[in-house]
Amino acid sequence: MTLLAQATTRLAVFPPLMDGGRDNSPQDRTHQQIAADFQVALESKLNSQYDTLLVSRSQLACIAFENKLRVLNKPELKNFSILPCEYTIVSLYNFKKRNISIFPISIKTGKIPSPIVVPIKNSQSILDSADKACQQLAKHLKLKNTQTGALVNEPSKKEVSVSITPSAHSTLTSKSSEETKWLTETLSMTLQEAIDQGAPLKLIDRNHLSSVMKEMKIAGLDHQNAHLSPAHIQNIDIILQPRVLRKGKQTIHMITAIHPQSSAILNSALFTPEEVTPQVLDTFIKQALNEKSKVLKASSSNSELITNEIDLCVKIASNLQGLRMSSEAAIAFRMELAQSATGLCSLAPEKALDTMSTLFPEIVRYSADDDYRQLFEQNFHLAVAELESIHNVRSTQIKTFYWRQLGDFQKALDCLTAEQASPYRATLYQTEAHILYNLKRYQECIDLVLARKRFSQFAMLLVADSHRELGEFRKEQRLLYRNSKNLGNNIARHIRLMDLTNQYMSPSHSIYFWKFKAHAWTKLQPEVLLKLAECFIADGQNDMALDVYKALAQRDDKHAARAKAELKKAGITDLNLPVIKAADFLKLDPETAIEIVTDNTMPLKDVKETAQTMADFWGLNVHLYHGVINFELSPSYNKLKSTISAEEVTTHLLHFQKPKSQSVIFRYVLSKHRLISSTKNYTADIFSNSKFTFKLCSAYYIYNYRRQHGEKRPNSEVIAIMLGGIAPLERAIKLRKEYITLKIPPYIFSNNPNLSFHTHKLTLSNEIANLLSRVTSEDVREIQTRMNELADSPKNKKDLPENQKNFIQHTTSNYNSKTPIIITPKKNP
Repeated sequence: MTLLAQATTRLAVFPPLMDGGRDNSPQDRTHQQIAADFQVALESKLNSQYDTLLVSRSQLACIAFENKLRVLNKPELKNFSILPCEYTIVSLYNFKKRNISIFPISIKTGKIPSPIVVPIKNSQSILDSADKACQQLAKHLKLKNTQTGALVNEPSKKEVSVSITPSAHSTLTSKSSEETKWLTETLSMTLQEAIDQGAPLKLIDRNHLSSVMKEMKIAGLDHQNAHLSPAHIQNIDIILQPRVLRKGKQTIHMITAIHPQSSAILNSALFTPEEVTPQVLDTFIKQALNEKSKVLKASSSNSELITNEIDLCVKIASNLQGLRMSSEAAIAFRMELAQSATGLCSLAPEKALDTMSTLFPEIVRYSADDDYRQLFEQNFHLAVAELESIHNVRSTQIKTFYWRQLGDFQKALDCLTAEQASPYRATLYQTEAHILYNLKRYQECIDLVLARKRFSQFAMLLVADSHRELGEFRKEQRLLYRNSKNLGNNIARHIRLMDLTNQYMSPSHSIYFWKFKAHAWTKLQPEVLLKLAECFIADGQNDMALDVYKALAQRDDKHAARAKAELKKAGITDLNLPVIKAADFLKLDPETAIEIVTDNTMPLKDVKETAQTMADFWGLNVHLYHGVINFELSPSYNKLKSTISAEEVTTHLLHFQKPKSQSVIFRYVLSKHRLISSTKNYTADIFSNSKFTFKLCSAYYIYNYRRQHGEKRPNSEVIAIMLGGIAPLERAIKLRKEYITLKIPPYIFSNNPNLSFHTHKLTLSNEIANLLSRVTSEDVREIQTRMNELADSPKNKKDLPENQKNFIQHTTSNYNSKTPIIITPKKNP
């Protein structure tokens, strides 16, 4: 094996993430083991076949700060080296699809490429899948093959201390298979045999390490409880990590040599059981010692890459940058990123402080379980302990955050009330109030917040909850009602306030709160609507209550069952909602029209049927322009993922030519491409984005839903529901100071276009129909003028960048060259 060449590629690796399957069942544990074994196999093949240096970021914060403190007390110990890397390798195992996605992320550019996806059928296919993934990674990263040759080091007289542990590096599970445990014992005996034959090795067995660790405590933290591999903090030269894998019916032994002072892989190889002999092990260890030159060269290189990696961890943790995974996997990934970034800046306290203050809010879990608390303590205990010598607002915030996450609220309060924290204690009043509430010191929490002239929404809710805990329900109601616009989208709080308002004010006040103050999304949730129906009944508005129940009865869930029961109690057997068309009430000029502009992703047949449905429902003409837009020409289009940046493209479409016909009052832009919201870290199968005079919609979800679940209604009806109400008509009603008060699914004027519209029907409520009957053409034209003025204002219509002009020019040219398909409403028989 040769020494390091200049072209060696350094790869930082994380433990594999599990997407789904986290209930700890035997099947889940099997797949966790498969993911962990695949990761080790992949790293082994990259190390043995290509000129790479792989460095684990697993437990980096724990190991780096541990070593830092130990060396401070015992200078003769070896320092832990933070090795700079060029790429970060993230693996995501999909439990349902039985495949693994690998993301090779450039630390220099921070760009996340499309993943390399490899199927893993079972434990017997791990090595074959690792081979495929390794080849694709090598091609993507342009890795050079390893040049093999003779060993360059002579046998050393110095003893090489070796430890064997099955869980030292990149593992998902704390338990090892019985086969791996057996291999660990076999390696120990083989290594001892090599020592007896004169090999300059020293075996540090697990029993010795365990006895040492039981006696060792640092800063009050028992390492046995911290789950830190003891080999990392002893003066051990090499850790051997064994794995037992299967290739068909053949048993394969994989052995990986790890450098404990850097977590770098020094050597890795596959053996049959017969090949594991004392001589082979001795040679394997010598090869690993040769690879230390890579580590030494990497540790002396420019530290700019480390800074870039810290920034990358912070960036991805704050916004997953398009990485799609389950919420559980995202939590685990953010934790890994946070601990890795913290460990990377272990030698720079101020940088560590900046990193933790940025990342800790990203990994907050107010309902953390014991496993999460244990992992949080393991990763950050020593890093937080170092902050005891730093006294400022951020260090106090981090310390209190840390103890709150561990559930020790008294220690969190001690951090805030310490003498060193007195200059900025008032600034952290909200944190102190939350701690007092968790300590059940409710009156102190109330007094602390109300002593201020102004306080935050969160602090207000703490006071309301404190009043509830003290049994002061009238005070709770007054506070919540005065601040009802600040309740956010919490369903339980809305229901609580409506209950209290019924009790201490009147049902009509509850209805008023729901109509004018409730959160736009929350007010449409079935639980809140059921409470609204109760308020209508208590207020004597039985017809309105029945209207709500009929709407909810269309759903297919437990809320529908309750609504049907209430209707049955009222003697109503016809649960069907009447189909009320806007065409029967709306009185506009006969030539009034709406416009639909599409790309080529949707069949013309579906688009024409949608246009006809819209025309029939609204009683308006539809001008259809099919195949006008080519989103692939827009820089906002991601070719690899077939997605469009919603905010970016809607801003650019403001420059798209206005409708050719003066009779058009609104435009819909329709595509089957997925739309993503980069600012909200939101990727959607259906997404709507409005911009003054037009609305951009994706029909991806509709086609995908039909393919997966089936759909009785035609696409045209579901797409028409998705497009929602016509903005100038809605604004015309508000212009007349007549508000749409009953925005209940499945009514078309629902103000949330992202509701699960597959439970909707294309119909109006009687109330909205009544309001529409009073809208005039003059109202609509006035609104249209205002919307055009808004769209054309310099603030909203900024100059187009050069790379967007081709897209808009091409779209405008296509639009002008086409003659619209005019869809007219069918006349009622």
